[in-house]
Amino acid sequence: MKFSIIIPFYNSEKYIERCIKSVLEQSFGDYEIILINDGSTDRSSSVISNIDDDRITVLENSENRGVSYSRNKGIKQAKGEWITFLDSDDWFDKNTLKEVSGIIDSNDKVDLVQCNLMIISDIDRKPYSELMDGVVERKSEIIESIISVEYGIRKYAKYGNCRCAGGKFYKRDLIKNTSFRCDLKTFEDGIFNLEAYNNASQIYITNEPMYNYFRVGQSATKSYNPNLDEQISIILSQILQCVKNDSGYRESYAHCKFGFMIRSIYNSVLNDRKYRKNYINGLVDRNKKGFLFVNTAYLGKRDKLYFWLAKRRFCFLLFCSIKQTMRYFDR
Repeated sequence: MKFSIIIPFYNSEKYIERCIKSVLEQSFGDYEIILINDGSTDRSSSVISNIDDDRITVLENSENRGVSYSRNKGIKQAKGEWITFLDSDDWFDKNTLKEVSGIIDSNDKVDLVQCNLMIISDIDRKPYSELMDGVVERKSEIIESIISVEYGIRKYAKYGNCRCAGGKFYKRDLIKNTSFRCDLKTFEDGIFNLEAYNNASQIYITNEPMYNYFRVGQSATKSYNPNLDEQISIILSQILQCVKNDSGYRESYAHCKFGFMIRSIYNSVLNDRKYRKNYINGLVDRNKKGFLFVNTAYLGKRDKLYFWLAKRRFCFLLFCSIKQTMRYFDR
């Protein structure tokens, strides 16, 4: 069997049929679908029960355990030579598996294939970015892209979004000893891919947008996370472990720390919208050494303002700027 398509779902009755049918209608047929019901309480299971195909296996979680736990469960069950993850509200193009299979057959050393994403909302539809086509020559740039978040997206747009699991096809041997961290509620895909891309012998990227990414509902970054600072500490530790303190990643790591500092302040505002002076001042002080390595050329306008305020330790103005930005996006 060539492909295992792992699809976790939780209360996805509106989208799950479209997702599954996008796989069943593929022009390439050598695959299995592994569905993981993550404790759904809606009609998702009923919708799935009406889809009859021997290639479908349904696994059940006794309670809602999260997407990382469900994906890990799917990896253990997978029998395909290649594994890919499909979110329940996303879908494949009709020839996705055929096209990826052709890339694999033409490049026998490749053990990770990444396709472009088609970003779809209720009002818009566009490719994620203009990607390269072919085998990646500088894997270190992809690692930088994963580590440094927005900075990496701007500096290495040709690699697209290497952090999310969607649109990636992994050789099973590449990730058989890798798992998604269930204790993280942010950047869990990034940590998984950091290890996968770092261990890959050869990576192939195609500009063809064969994975349809549907933007729906509230982003996790708009919900208060009481454990965010602890999770950020874990993420930074994992990143350092992966890059082994290589000075070549110093700039991307500085951007990563700066981005998470802003995320922490944002999270604090989500909690009570009050200025927590000691907390914010402490965040800025702990990150100030890294400011020396931040390249503002790859920051967006808003982040340039945040950086300028943080570097000068205008902490209250930094707080007010973030709070005002949140008000704007909440309208």
